[in-house]
Amino acid sequence: MAKPSVDGLERSTQGRLNVVRVDVETPSAALVASRYGYRFTPTYILVDREGREVWRQVGGSPPHDVIEARIAEMH
Repeated sequence: MAKPSVDGLERSTQGRLNVVRVDVETPSAALVASRYGYRFTPTYILVDREGREVWRQVGGSPPHDVIEARIAEMH
């Protein structure tokens, strides 16, 4: 389940990263899907300050150290 992983990610990156959760059952999900083209859940996407995708993982929750490494690469 992705929720515990996202909760942990949100806590560990507080102040350094905005975590946005998208409920695929809502109308706003269509906007996000059209912008970033996700089709499966969970999908993790890191986006830079300009809104460009810099990393994606589809299916399963990535380990926090993987996400931390990707965040470090963004700076």
